[in-house]
Amino acid sequence: AKGKIVTLTQPAMTALLSYVDDPPAVFKYVMDLFCSMMNQPQSYGKKLFKDDNLVLIISDRIKPQSMEKATLEKAYSISSRNKFDSRDANNVCPALSSFYDWANSLFSYSYVCYELNETQSLYDDKMSAFNKFSEGVKTERQSINQVSESLEKEYEVYQVSLEQLNSMQEKIASLEEKLKSFNQLLDGIDDLEKTWKENSENFNELENKLIGQVLTFS
Repeated sequence: AKGKIVTLTQPAMTALLSYVDDPPAVFKYVMDLFCSMMNQPQSYGKKLFKDDNLVLIISDRIKPQSMEKATLEKAYSISSRNKFDSRDANNVCPALSSFYDWANSLFSYSYVCYELNETQSLYDDKMSAFNKFSEGVKTERQSINQVSESLEKEYEVYQVSLEQLNSMQEKIASLEEKLKSFNQLLDGIDDLEKTWKENSENFNELENKLIGQVLTFS
């Protein structure tokens, strides 16, 4: 659209200027749309179109790729009420048709850039959240691995302790068996001592009887 502007002849621009002071509705719409995108009051429109550097001023002040939301909202409020098209502008003045197309193209491009920036911002936020989540998962996985390694070491210690306990239980069982045998041996000694005592008493009684018999026969 801007390409058509730079090719406009001086007579075409002169014809356009004849409508500036009392602009038809479609021309007023073009003025208002340009002013809104430059953050200027609508009253600035007539001054703008009378300036010899009109095209340069518009190109310099309207930045579609970085237009602020408030500025875009003002432009949208004007664009959304537009009831005209390029033919209406051309019917007023051929040069106006070029400015009409340029104004609408700038607004559409600005709106698309804003939407893309918002989408990019949303994407960046989600990527940032995802990266934080990924880091959290990574940290959690490392923590789980550390706990797992700790549990494995504790299990190894438990296994060694269990083996030591089993060994001690076997030793205790062996000692208990030996103690049982020793107690049985002690019980046998008591019985043997009793038998020896009884035999000793019987022997003494027999000895006394023999001595008595010997004395009797003597």
